[in-house]
Amino acid sequence: MSLLLALSVGCAMGPYGAPAGAELKRSDNEQGMIFDVTYNDPDDGIGLLVKESVMVTQDQLQSGDLVEMPLNNILVEITSGYSAAYILPASAVSYVEDFEAACEGDGSEECDAWFDIGQERYVEFSGDYKDLGGLRPTYGYGGTDNRGMFEFYVFIDSVPSDDEGEAVPIPLFASIGVDQVTWSYDFE
Repeated sequence: MSLLLALSVGCAMGPYGAPAGAELKRSDNEQGMIFDVTYNDPDDGIGLLVKESVMVTQDQLQSGDLVEMPLNNILVEITSGYSAAYILPASAVSYVEDFEAACEGDGSEECDAWFDIGQERYVEFSGDYKDLGGLRPTYGYGGTDNRGMFEFYVFIDSVPSDDEGEAVPIPLFASIGVDQVTWSYDFE
């Protein structure tokens, strides 16, 4: 019996904590973002959807050379520094080709499709993220894939502004415990 118990311990699913020396990098997504302040009301169903990805790597010695290798199944945590910038897993986002068809039979007066002003298309969120009106996820986590990548979306429902009405950058943070990356969305 104890032998079976000992063998089952090796079947853990992960994702796992990053090993010492692992590095976290954000994929190049540097761009000035344009957000029409006409759509700056929270909960209006209109926002900006941004696809993001980070990569976890570690230098490993191969044939006498240090080679940067991707690490899979590593836990990545993402945090938004603004309450109306929602972190969503890539699997929860899909674009709607036909808005009318997507909203038929919804059973409510409002449709669950949101409008992405960046792509000028409607988008639906699935699973636990279907109703962003009740769920405002500013924290997300997941594991890297076999390429060492963790992909996710940020849905910006509104943009913060200062006392003069000028847009203020939205900070985002990614961490693997042994390394972290910080960036911000700046608006024009």
